[in-house]
Amino acid sequence: MSIIVWQALSIEVSPRWSPIKLEGDFSQGYLLLADLHRPRLGLRWHTPKPKKLDVPAIIDRQMLDEVGQLAANEATAFVPSKAFTFGKIYLEPKPPGRDIWIGYSRASQRIIEVVHHAHRREHLLRDTVLPSLTDLPDVDPRPWSIFDLSCQVHKDFALESRQLNVGDLLLEFSAPAKPRPRRFAVRQIAVAELALKRKNLDGWLASLQRQSHKQYRVTGNITDITIEAAGRKLVGRQQWLNRRRRYFWVRRLHRQLLTLALHDAQRDRLLLIETSEEDLAKTIIPTIGWGWHGD
Repeated sequence: MSIIVWQALSIEVSPRWSPIKLEGDFSQGYLLLADLHRPRLGLRWHTPKPKKLDVPAIIDRQMLDEVGQLAANEATAFVPSKAFTFGKIYLEPKPPGRDIWIGYSRASQRIIEVVHHAHRREHLLRDTVLPSLTDLPDVDPRPWSIFDLSCQVHKDFALESRQLNVGDLLLEFSAPAKPRPRRFAVRQIAVAELALKRKNLDGWLASLQRQSHKQYRVTGNITDITIEAAGRKLVGRQQWLNRRRRYFWVRRLHRQLLTLALHDAQRDRLLLIETSEEDLAKTIIPTIGWGWHGD
């Protein structure tokens, strides 16, 4: 099984299912997984207003909207784990069709809907998928795992932007702080063996720094660095950037940025990292690849 952790929701799915659509943030969003032939699993979440928090009524209405009156009448109560306080499930009696579960997590105060596109007479939603569904809003650091990029980031950091292309994944996080927000960004490139034939680590480090060239300038020398990460050694190069003097008045820009280019040889991945604080690099980088099982 493959673990996907996104916006504090964790679920185990078939490794043949890949994310093809990602929308929203912690309060409201949507994740769609598909195999080579068809959509397989949809995960939707939203946060109802506290003043209108009649959970059974909200779930009944949402189930009615999804499957219609006759099927909604056949939905039964189902709570897959202690993470959820209330839920209902509808199983399509004659697949192909959709099996649907809608539940409420008190931990995050979100309504969560899971839809499995069943094409055989099997109920993976009830028997396999839902038992693995977990809500993790209070876990610190908070895990993230999408495709084969995984890391753990302090829970006060929100996902600011992402880019999920085949072989080139980017996650950017930020946390509010005065006078400037804290920042951590990780880009993962596969396959490292091929990427390093195009450019060495210093070349990749320079390409990362060019993205901030307008506001920052290189300072100091490039130094070697080795980091232990989940039993693996990440070997690479790092260098500091200083903010250009003419941007001293831009409050969102830090005085310095730390940039790193690391080779994760065991996973055959190249990691390009930019962070506003060295302490963030020391705490987050060792968690990169936590979801890797060496398959």
